[in-house]
Formats: sequence, structure tokens, C-alpha cells
Amino acid sequence: AGGDPTFGAGLVFTCPYALCLAQKGAFLTMLGDLEPARAVLAEGREIARAHGDPETLGSNHGFASLLEYVAGDAEGALEHGRLSVELAERTGGALWRTWAWTDLGVAELMRGEWRSAIEALQRAEEISEEGRSGVEGRALRLAHLAEAQLGAGDPERAYELADRATRAAADQGGTVAVIPAGLAMARVLLAAPGPFQADQIEAALGSVLEMVQRIGARGYEPQVRVELARLARRLGDDRR
Repeated sequence: AGGDPTFGAGLVFTCPYALCLAQKGAFLTMLGDLEPARAVLAEGREIARAHGDPETLGSNHGFASLLEYVAGDAEGALEHGRLSVELAERTGGALWRTWAWTDLGVAELMRGEWRSAIEALQRAEEISEEGRSGVEGRALRLAHLAEAQLGAGDPERAYELADRATRAAADQGGTVAVIPAGLAMARVLLAAPGPFQADQIEAALGSVLEMVQRIGARGYEPQVRVELARLARRLGDDRR
């Protein structure tokens, strides 16, 4: 585009340049480069507003919500998640609406608002199924639903959803979806009543860490390390 925000305007998106900035922000977030990601997303939002592209603006807020999830800022994630839903419901198709409700659900999960998280994530699934769009996020949605059900006090339902998330991630070719699915399974098993399944937890976290390192998704690595530390504490092993 040579820095020209009008390049390709109106062919598919109102402002493809702003959309590319939003997606670049998402990739930087996954890499763990949070401050550069925040700057790129802010620039993309400014350009999307200036060129009258509310759909891209809504998707940018969704990616910004993801950034705050990785950064651990629940209120920031909620603010962007709400704006993403507001814009997607007004202007977006099934794809943007699916992801907007997903982002809002994750933000509510971070805040410990289990019922609100479940409702938002289930709404995302409904839109995805109705529109046959956003299906690439199914493993992630199931994983976060598992964590919300765990928080809501239903460990059996949580395990069922975590298992479905793991299988969905495998069906998607074992790519980035392995990360949220494996984290959810480990968290559910760490909190489960009954016999402690250390081997299964370690296998889940090992798969996640291998994927994080293979694709460079360093933004997720702190979460993996936290769960490995929880496992070590349960095992009485301070070497992990």
C-alpha cells in the first residue's frame, strides 16, 4: 500500500490498510510483543475511524481485547470486547459477530463472571453454527467454555468441554488451537476432585509448551508456566 490508507478501498473492505494493521497487531500479540502491538492497533483504529470503516474498527477492538487477555488486564479486555460486540452487531457479518462475542466471553471469564462468560461464548457458538463462519475458533471457544463451567462449579461439564476442545484442536490439524485447548484441560484436571492425574496434566501442558515454542506464540508462555508451577506445587517438586 505504500502507506496509502485508500489503497484497495471498497474492493472487499472499506479500508484494507486499517484491517492489515489490526491483524498485524494480533500477530504481534501472539509473539508477545505487546507494546508494539498496542501501538499498531491504536494506529489501525484511528485510520479505520477516519475512513469510515466500522467493521474493521470492530475487529480491531476484538484484537485489542485479545491483547489485554494476554497482558492479563481484565477491564481492558472487557472494554474492547464490549465495543467489538457493539460494532459487530451493528455492522458486521457472522464472522465478526462470532469473534466479537468470543472476545467478550473471554473478558468476562477473566473477571470471574462465569455466567456472563458462558452466555457470551454460547452466543458466539450459535452465530458460528447459524452462519457457518468463524468455525476455526471452535476449539478456543470450547476451551474457554470449559474454564467458565469450572468456575461456575460444574467440573464434569468442564471436563467434557475441555475434551471436546482437545479433539476439535486435533481436527484442525493440531495448530494454534492446541494452546487454549491444552491450557483448559490442564486447568480442569488441576481443579478436579478425585485422583490426581499428573501424567495427563503434564502431557497437556507439554503439548501446549511445544506448540508455543514451535510457532513463536510467546504471548501464551506465561500462562503455561503458571500451570506448570501449579502442577509442581501439587507434586511437591520445586525443580519445575
